[in-house]
Amino acid sequence: AEDTAVLADIPEKYKTGDKEKPWKYTDEKNNVYTYYANPMWKAAVFVLVLEMLERFAYYCLQPEYNRYLTNDTFAGMSVAEASSTIKLMTGLGYLWPLLSAAIADSFMGVYTGILVTSVVYIGALTLMTIAGSPSLYQSWMTPVYFFLWFPLEF
Repeated sequence: AEDTAVLADIPEKYKTGDKEKPWKYTDEKNNVYTYYANPMWKAAVFVLVLEMLERFAYYCLQPEYNRYLTNDTFAGMSVAEASSTIKLMTGLGYLWPLLSAAIADSFMGVYTGILVTSVVYIGALTLMTIAGSPSLYQSWMTPVYFFLWFPLEF
């Protein structure tokens, strides 16, 4: 009822007639853009669920990083090297949102940026899972995970 009252005040050239996407805009090149009536709740739920799952995965894996890096079967680092690597990657991870925000805002758009980084994050988790199995482990997996994908997880 509220949406109908709001639509009544809008000129016809901005209406689509579609109940789900009632708004439209036509630019000077005759490109037509349609908009949802209430888009924010869908986006907010998506981002909140994604962030909840990401934090759950991160905090479940965080205690295992030191053990993984110091294990002779995998990286074989000393405790000091493993701690330094984890702190360096954590620092880079907290800086990554500045770069990724600029890329998403300038080139990809918000939703495409979220989708791309989600796929990268799932790839990182998959690589970490595969690398955690001694029979599937390859020596290239640890540097790729910790120096390429780990910072992207934040």
